[in-house]
Parts: sequence; C-alpha cells; structure tokens
Amino acid sequence: MRRHIDPETPPEPDLQAEELQRILKILLPIRKQRLSRSERVQRAEAAKLVACDRALIEGEQQLVGQRQEYRTVNTMVEEQYVGRTEALSTLRNVLNKEQTSHQMVLQQEIHLVQLDADRQQQQQKNENAQRDVALRQREVEKVEYLLQQHQGNNS
Repeated sequence: MRRHIDPETPPEPDLQAEELQRILKILLPIRKQRLSRSERVQRAEAAKLVACDRALIEGEQQLVGQRQEYRTVNTMVEEQYVGRTEALSTLRNVLNKEQTSHQMVLQQEIHLVQLDADRQQQQQKNENAQRDVALRQREVEKVEYLLQQHQGNNS
C-alpha cells in the first residue's frame, strides 16, 4: 500500500519537533539570564581580587617603612646608649620605644601573611567564577545551536 501525497494537503505537523522548539525557546532566555548573572559575579570577584592585590602591595610597603623605622630606632639606641651610663628611666623609655617599633614590624608581618592568604582565597573564587561563566556560555551556545538546527530542519 502506497500513500499518495496530495500537494494540496498540508503535511502532518511534527508534534515532538514543535514541542522541542517551544521548550528551547523557553530555555534560551533562562540560560542567558544565568550567564548574565555569572558574568556579574565574575566581575565582582575580579574587582575583589584587584582590591586584595592593592591591599597586599600597601601592606608590603607599610612593612618596608616599619622595618626602616625599626632599624632607625635600633641604630639610634646602639649609637647613643650602648656602653654609656644613663638613668634607668631613660633607658627604659628608649628600650620601650625600640620594642614598640619591633612589635609593629611583627604585627605587620602577621597582617601581610593574612592578606596573602585572603588574596589566594579570592584568586580561587575568581577562578571558580570564570569557570562558571565558561560553563554558562557553553550552555547558551548549546541551546542556540539546537534551536538553529531545529529551525534549519523545519525550513
């Protein structure tokens, strides 16, 4: 039994293909919205990484300045007070100043270690956000490709 194709009778619609196209048209804006959101998150993470870099550079500069200050105080103590007789209160004041300067150097070194750890953590967040953007971009491209293929088959 052969079917005779009547040129005036329209072909039966492919319901599965129509349903697929309808779903893809619904899915595409959702995927694009997710991509847009991921891109915003990635830009925010990149900005935070830049801020971490700046904070680390500033911290390093402060450490250099505090080390210089400590060396200056230490040199002054050695030149003015080592091997000389001075009042006990004067020596205590000078040594307190030297100790305070040394403590500031140590605190800045600890702060710098924390800044570096924060920067590494932010770098990881930025990389994760970049991977998420790439994943979302691929998802959008897949849906666009499927839509294009489906429309090409229906034409």
